[in-house]
Amino acid sequence: MRVDITGNPGSDNTFNQTEIQSVGSYNPAATTAITNFHFGNVGSSKRMGTYFEKLMDEIRQNVTEETIDELRYYTTRLDGTKDMEEKLTDGNFPSYEIQDALRLKEFYAKRAARFEYYPSAQQITLMLFSRIKHEFYTYIFPLIEAETPHAVVMQEIRFRIVVPIMQVLDDNDVHEYQLNYNDDHIYGMIYYLTGMCHLNWKNYDHV
Repeated sequence: MRVDITGNPGSDNTFNQTEIQSVGSYNPAATTAITNFHFGNVGSSKRMGTYFEKLMDEIRQNVTEETIDELRYYTTRLDGTKDMEEKLTDGNFPSYEIQDALRLKEFYAKRAARFEYYPSAQQITLMLFSRIKHEFYTYIFPLIEAETPHAVVMQEIRFRIVVPIMQVLDDNDVHEYQLNYNDDHIYGMIYYLTGMCHLNWKNYDHV
């Protein structure tokens, strides 16, 4: 959702220009621009819902297949000498957060293993992995390169990735109970991708 407001509405609450695509809340007394970010759009949420519906049938009928190539890309470790703990250490994670990250990674992996051969579950995972990677490198990695404080980086991780993804899953809550992902699983996906060398928490090209 994006709300663009130009000009000061003044006492009569009149706007020169307002563009509204999807409004969760709208304050007519606002005098500054408001920007809310959401995961994808209605179309992507519907596509996710379709996969969840298909997944229900696949589970009932035990329809499975080998991992699709696109998803295998994310589940295969890329070339790199550093493991997840080293990468997070380079990213200024304190030791207690690294231990929590290891726990969340395993927490996600155990849940995902139960559904890994269902075709629609693979498509759902592919969509989530792809979105996490691109949101990370669009919004998070520039902060890392700018040596932004770790606490701020983690706030942006939650704002840009975890909360929007959970919004989409909540939009499909009628069918999503099969995977039943929560915030911990989404963080686990982030750390899983880190362990597979798809996400870096430091610019190694400048080391």
